[in-house]
Amino acid sequence: MIPAIPANSKFCRIACVAGGLAQTVPEGLAPTLIKIAHGAGIMIVAYGLDSHFRCGGMGAVISTIQVVNSLKGALFMSKTTVLHIIKLVYHSFLLFMTGVFFAVRRAIPKWLSCTIWAVFMTEMVRRLFPLRTESIGCQKQFAHTFRPARREVPKLPHRRALAVAVLWIAVSAVIGYAYFRGLIPAGGLMLFSLFFSVCDMICVLVFYPFQKWFMKNRCCITCRIYDWDYAMMFAPLAFLPSVLPRSLSGLGLVLLARWEWTVFRHPERFSEATNASVSCKNCTEKLCRHKLL
Repeated sequence: MIPAIPANSKFCRIACVAGGLAQTVPEGLAPTLIKIAHGAGIMIVAYGLDSHFRCGGMGAVISTIQVVNSLKGALFMSKTTVLHIIKLVYHSFLLFMTGVFFAVRRAIPKWLSCTIWAVFMTEMVRRLFPLRTESIGCQKQFAHTFRPARREVPKLPHRRALAVAVLWIAVSAVIGYAYFRGLIPAGGLMLFSLFFSVCDMICVLVFYPFQKWFMKNRCCITCRIYDWDYAMMFAPLAFLPSVLPRSLSGLGLVLLARWEWTVFRHPERFSEATNASVSCKNCTEKLCRHKLL
């Protein structure tokens, strides 16, 4: 005797949607549940490789294989997602190492500074060229990613982007003021930049406050300010007199300037209304599956 589950319960509806039959409701489940998995906001229940969900209405049957396939889709991670997770790991490691040396010695060793410079300089130089391994969010500025959708003048959120720029200039000015007043040492500016680099990966993978409160864009690949990241994270380094940190800040500004010039010359590349490559239908990155926003 299969125990019945209320047809109007949230549990039944979620299980049914996970199996791909949103119009039917399971009548019951096997008495022993051996696995409960959570993925992408849905609950999936499997209870044996040869078992089934028996559904009412049309009398459809949802097999465990279908449920497992649904789970795979929920937990799917694209190459872009994996790349950003790797970046999050080594950005966090660089922040940790720098923090330890700064706390113990009140200074950052030269070899670590050179390592930080080489890592981020490599990342930024890659952004200068069209690469298929990078996210379409930053690559949409290049002609090879443009797939015409509709012929219309795209409406881009320039005013919202300006608000973000003003806010970040104010934040950077406060940091610079604290540095010149002696409240923050030179190593502290490097820690700020590394902290921002970790936050940048968290924004891509988990939650992006500028997207939520300012830009209001659907997802990262449609973001108007995607390629501002390095200019923003290395803004504190512009106050340091040495060549290495200023070169990071300078190249970040070059990326920002090139991005804005492309927005001015080719606005059609930056809107999902005119560029099919950044539409939800054609997205292969699926960052939205694991983001809070």
